[in-house]
Parts: sequence; C-alpha cells; structure tokens
Amino acid sequence: TLPCEDCVVTWYGEGRGRRCAACDQRILGSDTEIECDVPGGGTIYFHLQCYDIWQSVLAAKERDGGP
Repeated sequence: TLPCEDCVVTWYGEGRGRRCAACDQRILGSDTEIECDVPGGGTIYFHLQCYDIWQSVLAAKERDGGP
C-alpha cells in the first residue's frame, strides 16, 4: 500500500535495480528512478511514470477532501 501523504524529500536519478513501490517492477538503469522519503521515516522508489500517477492520485484526494 502506498502512503496517502506526499514525500518529505524527493530525488531523481538513474535507476539502480530497486523495485518500484507502485508496480513492483525493477527500475532499470535506463529508467528515471524517483527516491521518496516518506513522512514518519522510510524511503520508497518509483519509476517516473508510476510516481506521476501516484502524484495525480494524491492531488485528486486532496482536491476532493478525502484521506
């Protein structure tokens, strides 16, 4: 389950083979990897496209006033 809160800090870089928190596929060196420090501690990683989708979902929840 992905967090319902946005990242505290976000970095963009080359993929390092980590698993994407959204799709569970490896983030290859040819992919852009998003590193996200989440509120309360911990770090999750995304493909750029998966991160963009997650951001859209968070924005829609905020706009609709939902958790």
